[in-house]
Amino acid sequence: KHEIALVTAEEQTGGRGRFKRRWESPRGVNIYATYCFLVDQRRPDIGQIPQLLALSAGQVLEAYQFSPSFKWPNDLLISGKKMGGI
Repeated sequence: KHEIALVTAEEQTGGRGRFKRRWESPRGVNIYATYCFLVDQRRPDIGQIPQLLALSAGQVLEAYQFSPSFKWPNDLLISGKKMGGI
């Protein structure tokens, strides 16, 4: 049984954003990675996990002298540009 998985890609061609807007990222330009955490769905705090992960990532970036901001529900920004999503 695995509790965490990492999926990577060289490009993204079939993504969808808000309002079903098309999301594409070209080959070899960015880091494309998705971490999958398998947790018990009966946990009472399951709904807060994405926010906890976003805030934790923000704290790590601050420790490296970045000034992150958040665009809820899931975008992590640096200098107003998306650098990741939760």
